[in-house]
Amino acid sequence: MAELALNGGTPSRNKEMVAWPMHGREEEERIAEVVRSGEWWWGRNVREFEARYAEYHSARHGITCSNGTIGLII
Repeated sequence: MAELALNGGTPSRNKEMVAWPMHGREEEERIAEVVRSGEWWWGRNVREFEARYAEYHSARHGITCSNGTIGLII
């Protein structure tokens, strides 16, 4: 068995790591739109995101959360 990269072995990944988060101008423009609107939590953009996210995942509902802990509680 090869030595783990963590212990000085050679990494065995097949692809180069990509920069994250990956976003473009469209995402930047949408974020700026939300910031300018002042509708951070229950605004039109949030409702649209929830609906589109649910549809993408073939789910009946999509619910945004303020953080991962709240998501786990829900």
